[in-house]
Amino acid sequence: MTAPTEKQIEEARTILHSLDTTRKRLRAAGQRVAIADAMRSAAIAEMGQAIRDHRALLDTATGRRPAGHRIQMDDAEELTGLSRRTLSEAVGKTDVRSDAELAIEYQSYDYDLYYGGEELHRRYPQLAALYEARMLLAKAESERWHEEHPNESGFGPVEPTQGQLVLQDEYRRRVSAIAEGRPLC
Repeated sequence: MTAPTEKQIEEARTILHSLDTTRKRLRAAGQRVAIADAMRSAAIAEMGQAIRDHRALLDTATGRRPAGHRIQMDDAEELTGLSRRTLSEAVGKTDVRSDAELAIEYQSYDYDLYYGGEELHRRYPQLAALYEARMLLAKAESERWHEEHPNESGFGPVEPTQGQLVLQDEYRRRVSAIAEGRPLC
């Protein structure tokens, strides 16, 4: 048996590198699909909750209600782009926690990710991005502080920077909007 040539060795390396890269790309794409599926399911559940909430309000109203105040399924279909069947199933499904319920729990536990925050981040990637950006700023500030104070131990600055506060305020504004059933814009 002859030893492999340099060209064969380089081809084998290229193939192994491609295999590793392809596996990483497939894993990352699969994760994005899982996130998209979770967001879709949560959005559909939220649509069902919105219709249920409106119907409950109408059911408790004591005054005369014109027919146009009820959300008709053909209107919901047009507004959402989903079929009536999907929307009807969402209205009937009451075992999924609403976005508002998760956001209220998250706020009441002082923004502890374990209590609603992780699920909100899955449902709203923009929340996760704001959170991650704030954490990266905090890490960068801590690293900067340690470089400037090499002989001091500790965690560095305790007070958040202006940038961190801006991100925190926007993050909390969005969580509050979700908790109150308002649009994020």
